[in-house]
Amino acid sequence: MLGNAYLAHGQMDKALAEFSSLSAKYPDDPSVQKTYTQLLILSNRLEEATALNESILKKATQDAEALVLKGEIQFTPEQSGRRSRHTPGSREECSRECSRPLSVGIGIRGKRRRPASGN
Repeated sequence: MLGNAYLAHGQMDKALAEFSSLSAKYPDDPSVQKTYTQLLILSNRLEEATALNESILKKATQDAEALVLKGEIQFTPEQSGRRSRHTPGSREECSRECSRPLSVGIGIRGKRRRPASGN
């Protein structure tokens, strides 16, 4: 996707614009919606991120990635009164974080789930 290319090159504004367009064009694509939500969170656009994530959860109430995003929104520094680690000068940091896929493979007690072996 073009949006991912923008992220890879540290062009956060262009990535946001591209995912905004994709989000409107593909409202039923959860992958696009969740990626755009993550970008909104990292850009401190929390009201928009909350609304989009709530629309995802209305369609799939137990979507693990959307539930993780909900937690990220609720525990952002802005929500808890602390300064954000993503200040306007840290777009490169945001781009690096956004370019990594969401990792929700953490199991109970912080242990990574391992695939079942063939034994």
